[in-house]
Amino acid sequence: MSFDGIILNNLKHELESTILDARIEKIYQPEEDELTISLRSSNSNLKLLLSSNAKYPRIHLSDSNKTNPMTAPLFCMILRKHLTGGRIIKFNQPNFERILEVYIEVIDEFRDLVIRKLIIEIMGKHSNIILTDENNLIIDSIKHISENISSVRTILPRTTYVYPPNHGKINPIIVTKDGFLSAFTKAVSNETIERFLYGVFTGISPLIANEICIASDLSKDTPIANLSPINLDDLYKSFEKIITQILSKNFTGFIIYDNQKQPMDFYSLTLTSINEKNKVYFKSLSETLDTYYHQKDNSDRIKQKYSDIKKLIENYLDRAKKKKVILVKSIDDTKNADEYKLIGDLIISYIYMIEQGSKEIEVINFFSEQQEKIKITLDKDLSPSKNAQRFFARYNKMNRTKIAATTQLCEVNNEIIYLQSLMASLDSVENEHDISEIKQELRDEGYLKKSKEKSKKIKSEPLHYISTDCFDIYVGKNNYQNDYLTMKFAKSNDLWLHTKEIPGSHVIIRADNKTIPDTTIYEAALLAAYYSKGRQGGNVPVDYTEKRNVKKPSGAKPGFVIYLTNKTMYVTPDEDEVGKIKENHKL
Repeated sequence: MSFDGIILNNLKHELESTILDARIEKIYQPEEDELTISLRSSNSNLKLLLSSNAKYPRIHLSDSNKTNPMTAPLFCMILRKHLTGGRIIKFNQPNFERILEVYIEVIDEFRDLVIRKLIIEIMGKHSNIILTDENNLIIDSIKHISENISSVRTILPRTTYVYPPNHGKINPIIVTKDGFLSAFTKAVSNETIERFLYGVFTGISPLIANEICIASDLSKDTPIANLSPINLDDLYKSFEKIITQILSKNFTGFIIYDNQKQPMDFYSLTLTSINEKNKVYFKSLSETLDTYYHQKDNSDRIKQKYSDIKKLIENYLDRAKKKKVILVKSIDDTKNADEYKLIGDLIISYIYMIEQGSKEIEVINFFSEQQEKIKITLDKDLSPSKNAQRFFARYNKMNRTKIAATTQLCEVNNEIIYLQSLMASLDSVENEHDISEIKQELRDEGYLKKSKEKSKKIKSEPLHYISTDCFDIYVGKNNYQNDYLTMKFAKSNDLWLHTKEIPGSHVIIRADNKTIPDTTIYEAALLAAYYSKGRQGGNVPVDYTEKRNVKKPSGAKPGFVIYLTNKTMYVTPDEDEVGKIKENHKL
């Protein structure tokens, strides 16, 4: 994340043009490390968000709405006392650091006009939001830092606020060419250009340091000792262009996305190192930041919930597979059961020949075509009849074990198929609603404890695409959606598709009493393969048949169906081909 001094400086100029002279109406603290301040300006009502979250510290205007606690935290109450009704009169970014001071003019309890400063320090896990008076006396802070926590600087009420240690860094806005070049002479010879730039100049992030290197036609990993005077001159020219862009207030916020359309980073200056097709621009820097952090927060929450559910399913799947191994072994151990019955029958048949106390008997197996002789070991302490009963008892026990194990093995195999279908559903999640549906299914099937509190069920919708031939294609994202699509939504002459013996989504092509072209069937088969466990494979078999041929057995688990008279198509779920179909995604 590149919330560096440059971003903060650009944001400072944006806030100066939007909320300078705005009045503070309400203050909320929805999270323990986050504030929302409602502002009223001459043009509109706006919200300023400040967060000291260790992972995502920030300040920007926001449209997001969060639920506030019934009782406001102490810091929020203090802010309300000192800032409500106040007017924002100034913004200051000291030494180009990631620190923004918001100066607020307000009437205190003695009816005197005073200045208060709300300071946000954007410094990772050391981020903080601090309220001081005009003499830098700390009134309170969202995080209290005592001497036990930090021996360098304390942040406590009634102590004097001082800036964090600067470590001798240089303000890039005021540095001259001589100062820039002189800094290189003091650098460690084996230090790389990138580390030097963001380590020596305040507000410079690795992203901008890399941009300066690229503009100078140098590798960011080049050691300082290898730089020639011409290299240094090129570096300064590239550095100067960045500073000129900052001073001209020429910035546009954009988010950088990866190939999976997930937010990677954001920035506000021109970056030649980032491909334009990976950038999405916004009207303001605040909108950029608000969108980025909302998407990032949503993505992180989904990833966390995804990880938790995946781990749960994997545990049950692992348990089921171990049980299957035990059951297969149990069944294998009973393969000689019939031999015990045969021996019992032979003892009964030749009982007249067996003397009491015999240890062994050799008889002809007249049950066999070969009529071979068999030696039978007996228990000399048992009568011939009891010996026969002993072998029959072994046979009956093994036969009962085989029947029970075979029944359980069928159940375990069905459970493994079902759990694998849940894993396939996880690969199709797009939002928290999809996660919630899978969790609800796990509760309904007894894999998760049912919540005592009644929660409102949120229904997510199946994916909807339009084929090249303008046919509607629907894809279930989980077992509940699969059941809905196949058993309730689809009409008898609609086409149903599913990967052959591979867990995945049910896919429906809406026929509307028309003949479905092969191209549409192929595209639907691609989607069926893509939204399955066969996504990474090649020549994935996809069965398709009219919906009238698909049945759900009574008592079957969600998503489980049987079908007859199907055809099979083999497809490879190529990302580019699927991407073209996704462009027709109907939201």
